[in-house]
Amino acid sequence: MPERIKNICYKAYRVKHTRTTGFGQVERLKKYMMTFKEFLIADTDSTQAGTFFKDFLSYKEEINDTDVTLRFLERLKAYALGRVAPNSARVYMAYFKKAFWRAERLGYSFPVSYEEVQKVLKIQQEASEHVYLTATELKLIEAYEPSTEVERFTKCAFLLCAYTGCRVTDYPLITEANFYGNELRFTAEKTKVSARMPLHPLVPKLIEELRDFNYEPKSIAPTVGAAIKRICERCGINSPVSLYNRGVRQTLPKWKFVSTHTARRSFATNLYLDGYTIKQISGMMGHKNTNQTERYIISSFADNITGEKRYLNPDKKADPNKMEAVKIQMMQQLGLSEEDAAAIVEGIKDKLAG
Repeated sequence: MPERIKNICYKAYRVKHTRTTGFGQVERLKKYMMTFKEFLIADTDSTQAGTFFKDFLSYKEEINDTDVTLRFLERLKAYALGRVAPNSARVYMAYFKKAFWRAERLGYSFPVSYEEVQKVLKIQQEASEHVYLTATELKLIEAYEPSTEVERFTKCAFLLCAYTGCRVTDYPLITEANFYGNELRFTAEKTKVSARMPLHPLVPKLIEELRDFNYEPKSIAPTVGAAIKRICERCGINSPVSLYNRGVRQTLPKWKFVSTHTARRSFATNLYLDGYTIKQISGMMGHKNTNQTERYIISSFADNITGEKRYLNPDKKADPNKMEAVKIQMMQQLGLSEEDAAAIVEGIKDKLAG
């Protein structure tokens, strides 16, 4: 939370919890407090929900804590569901609930309780499927010649995320100072967890190119999200894909499903298919637990597992014993018996021979 909010609201908290507080003190203090509208905008400004709340709250010049009624909450929920997909609306409501909780403890007095806020703003999460880009498809993006500076920035930022697992907004945090020999180490901004992994040979060049850009943090994701679709379309990443998305089954060219988060999903999925365990991938992504990591892995089909660990080290020579490595991985990660795993490996040996 911005320091200015803390200082102003802390005064309110002290007044509210002082035994000698009188009506006059509270009224005088209100002159120096932010309105709840100002508080909510400031509290969410650096998040993905910042623009959403600015737009929603624009219907009225001043919105105070007393204006946050059940009707206000219902209007907020309806506005969110009318503007974005249910899962995105659910995220926005989570930001509001967090801001409400903070404000209440800093001295704001609402006519509704936190329990009522939770109940009214509850949105059921919808099942949703996603795509990832294969190592071959990422090579197509590597070879793509950008036609604008926005495309050049998008290409570099997206590939950096695909080869490091960082969030697209975290790319400025990765510099040469994070290189330790052939290893990359950095701390994820969101989780504050240290991530470490083999250094992909393309990463230093991507970092060098990204020095040419200085985008505002809140504009990075929208910029990359729009441009990466165009790039993928022009690269020919257009095979038909059928996914359950936004409540309906859709069959569209693959590029239409690509987003900024596809880079991280590609990182996690390609590493999994490359032979890394979920625990290892979790450490590379800076996750606090493997449950978070599992949501990023799109495919776990046995006939795609190579066991070569070449995604972050494309120049590595193929493992002559990779069939045995695949068998062991399937036994460990899929819970197969040695006999069943051997039978599957025998059936896909032609694919493993390449």
